[in-house]
Amino acid sequence: MKTITIIIRSLIGFLLLFVSVGFFLKLMPEPVNTSAFKAFDVGLVPATYLMPIAKFVEFLCGLSFVLIVM
Repeated sequence: MKTITIIIRSLIGFLLLFVSVGFFLKLMPEPVNTSAFKAFDVGLVPATYLMPIAKFVEFLCGLSFVLIVM
């Protein structure tokens, strides 16, 4: 059971790391916004600091999942 927990934590951690590093290095194209989310995204455009902070926290969470072993 402990090995399954370590495997799942590592997979989630690598996923979080991949997505956050991809955001900072512009590895993935931005998705096309539609309908209700487009209005939300238009509101986020002036707040240029919000997404980098969220992705930095995501990066830290990914590191903690990968590096901290039970």
